[in-house]
Amino acid sequence: MKSNILFTSLAALTVMSGANAAQYRPVKMSYGAQLRPFVGITLGMQTIDWDSQVKSDSKTLGVTLPEDFLVFGVEGGFRFGNYHEIYNGGLTLNFDMTIPDDVETTISHIKIAEISTYSISGTYDNYIRLSGDQSRRIDLVLGAGIGAINERTSWDHVGTETTFGGTPADENDWAGMFVLKAGIDFEVTKYIILSAQTRAFIPVKSQYDLDTNFIFGGAVKYVF
Repeated sequence: MKSNILFTSLAALTVMSGANAAQYRPVKMSYGAQLRPFVGITLGMQTIDWDSQVKSDSKTLGVTLPEDFLVFGVEGGFRFGNYHEIYNGGLTLNFDMTIPDDVETTISHIKIAEISTYSISGTYDNYIRLSGDQSRRIDLVLGAGIGAINERTSWDHVGTETTFGGTPADENDWAGMFVLKAGIDFEVTKYIILSAQTRAFIPVKSQYDLDTNFIFGGAVKYVF
């Protein structure tokens, strides 16, 4: 199901890029092979698929776990290659954090805790030009790498008995992840790029609370 969402999103972005590419008029470009560092800010939605055992336990205990989070972050890196070439490469480092969301009892909707995540990831990115010899590059971006997600649970009543079987304490767990990226980069000017992208975080081990996670969103990048 999640792979279908990922590939459907990629297909839609590709169609959009083709429509936008047709609006640009050809001009002569002077860029040669070069290293172009960039920084940017990101915003989107993060969808968490909890581990099957966690889902089963929460259902038994009558607790609803949040699955959709507002996420924002920063990214930086560089791309390299000749501006005129179809293929460019690059590296990107991302830091993302979610707005905390509530853990509630299923029937009475009483808040008992908050969950948030922090993630750091690095990917090698392949930029495949879609805009031909038009005035601005539009690139299909496909990347892969590694990262880690920190899951933080803050209980409302630390030190009191709960249905979770004892006295809870705030939790702070890390999970190693493989990262896959698919998206489109739209070059607005020589220095400004708008990105639309999907990133998938796949756990490296099966015993984590988190299963596959997705971040659907975009970025505004400044290229030096």
